[in-house]
Amino acid sequence: MAALPIVVAAARGLARGWVPVGDNAYFVIRARDVLTEHHPLLGTWTSASLTAGVHMNNPGPLLFDLYAIPARFGVGGAGIAVGAAALNVVAASLVVVFAWRRAGAVGAGAGAVAGAGLAWSMGSELLYEPWQPHSLLLPFLLLLVLTWSLVDGDLVALPWTAVVGSLLVQTHFSYFLLTGVLVLVGTVAFGVHARRRSRPTPRSSSGSPPRAGWIAVVAVGALALCWAQPVLEQIRYGGDGNLARLAEGAGSSPVRVGAVDGLRMTASVVALPPWWGRPSFEDAFLPDQAVNRVDPELLELPGAAAAGTSLALLVAALATVAVAARARSDRTLASATAVSAVVLAAGTVTAASMPIGTLGVAPHQFRWLWPIAVFVTATILLGVVRLAPPLRARPRLAGGLLTLLAAVLAALNLPTHEGQSGPAADAWAMPVVRQLLAGMDVLEGEEPLVVDLRGVRFAEPYSGPVMAELQRRGVRFVVGPGDEGLERQLGPGRRYDPAVTTALRIREGNAARREHDGERRVVLVEGATDRETVGLFLGPLDPPAAG
Repeated sequence: MAALPIVVAAARGLARGWVPVGDNAYFVIRARDVLTEHHPLLGTWTSASLTAGVHMNNPGPLLFDLYAIPARFGVGGAGIAVGAAALNVVAASLVVVFAWRRAGAVGAGAGAVAGAGLAWSMGSELLYEPWQPHSLLLPFLLLLVLTWSLVDGDLVALPWTAVVGSLLVQTHFSYFLLTGVLVLVGTVAFGVHARRRSRPTPRSSSGSPPRAGWIAVVAVGALALCWAQPVLEQIRYGGDGNLARLAEGAGSSPVRVGAVDGLRMTASVVALPPWWGRPSFEDAFLPDQAVNRVDPELLELPGAAAAGTSLALLVAALATVAVAARARSDRTLASATAVSAVVLAAGTVTAASMPIGTLGVAPHQFRWLWPIAVFVTATILLGVVRLAPPLRARPRLAGGLLTLLAAVLAALNLPTHEGQSGPAADAWAMPVVRQLLAGMDVLEGEEPLVVDLRGVRFAEPYSGPVMAELQRRGVRFVVGPGDEGLERQLGPGRRYDPAVTTALRIREGNAARREHDGERRVVLVEGATDRETVGLFLGPLDPPAAG
């Protein structure tokens, strides 16, 4: 039930001609770079660089490694959607599996409700999007379930925690604090349970077999393997390495969301309607475009009193479930409430410590609030089912009811729902991109090229796909002079080379329709509107002024 909407959405999207646009195309480029001369040792360039004043990347390339094979297939690398969908299918499935290991049929049903509910919040078209603010949501939900498993004594969850936690932190640095807290809690719980199991039993003077030791060895090995590449990059570049840059930029922002607004943000998703539902996912933290976007007071947030009261009531509900669970010696349910309380606190602190950059409060930096809210809801739902006398005595019935609820959520997510966040908001550009890429055969033999993006509007959907197509066609290209952010996005092998003097420029609207002195237009896609009209031009790096 949790995986079905993901599979259906990805298959339908590919059948309709989905192609990566905007930032999604950067994932295609770097995934294709795996095990080539441009092999990535880091994640994507992060927009936090604009606030920190130093160019930084997300810590590691694990997501590129996962996408490496599917990104090589399909128009424009459309196969990467299969990689993103597969990641979400695995995460949603493991949520159900580990929840079943903890609480049987009831746990599996609650896990399915959580996975299907989070997928419904996102909407069908984000379930196969490579962009990391969306592709990490179900893996983060999995990390919450894995932490619950470790707290409840499921030692097998430790290696999975090491891998999933590494994926989250390496791919998007906003998960650093949250993941660090959860991994710490899970690791301490693992040690406590392993020590208890190693004590001699009354029937034997020796401890239990050293299974926990082998699990720990596997987890440490997985952790070392996951972090080998970013550590290698740091060693190679020393004080200029990315980990050093991240440490330098971590505390550089003078303006942060703050405790009060962090509390209000958390409450708006976790404790107040519409909670973690689809309407909140689409509308939360969207500033008024007509006013100063930097001021968090301009966001549509609940008042501080309402936020504090609603969170207090939610914590009281968790405490009630925890007390009832302890009274019935239900360690599994008590463990779930403990993890919920910890992640609520960590989420509030993370929201409060988020920097407010030159682009204001970016909603995509707070997407982890939705998995937290879903997990807390699933914990309370699990408590109701395990503690209510009519259902406690009939676990199969309770599990069936939860699975039915998951089926309803999955069915609601089967129709197409196009999210308007990140690259998905530029889905209108996909037909234009397909035509643009088809006309780029004229560029073969024109190498090498400087991709000059000076004057291109921010977050336009075309430049990424154009560079991915140059890569696919084997046309060598480098970034423009002084574009350090794009250089870090695409890797040091594409640093500006003064010996390359032929520039490729992308122009939209009327600028694409007219000729420019000293340049040759090689591709033109004439759309119904200016934003659907795009042209590619070749010329010297510094052409003479037009006219």
